[in-house]
Amino acid sequence: MVTCSMTKKSIKMFKQVLHDSNDLLDDVFIEDLCHKANGASRIMSKVCGFYSISHNPIVFRAKLAHKIENIWRDFNSVAEDMSKLNLNRSLVILKQDESAWRETSSFVLHSEIIGREENKSDIVNSLKQTHPDQSVSLVVIIGMGV
Repeated sequence: MVTCSMTKKSIKMFKQVLHDSNDLLDDVFIEDLCHKANGASRIMSKVCGFYSISHNPIVFRAKLAHKIENIWRDFNSVAEDMSKLNLNRSLVILKQDESAWRETSSFVLHSEIIGREENKSDIVNSLKQTHPDQSVSLVVIIGMGV
């Protein structure tokens, strides 16, 4: 007999597999960024060293293959459990309304920036400057937003 708790358990397990897959993609993305920033500044190298799974590409690939195998095994297990529930299959296509899309630009309205003037101008100037000798792929600004 199929129960609500069995369905909830299967959905929870499926979500966990999706989270594991997302974590794996994050690891690959970070490793790629670090590989691209390999010749960058010492600070970038230190940051990459901290977040990198392994400095050795062979070890990284071996760990990656192991994680993929685990995710594949877990996904098959969840699919098998869910097939036992005899759920109705349906295809849902979500269509995003174009009016919901918000266009962004680098234009800054100084009247909308609230806070410490000197710090704001330093941040804006830093973002506007080009640094041909540096390959910064990421700028983190914490505490700003609408």
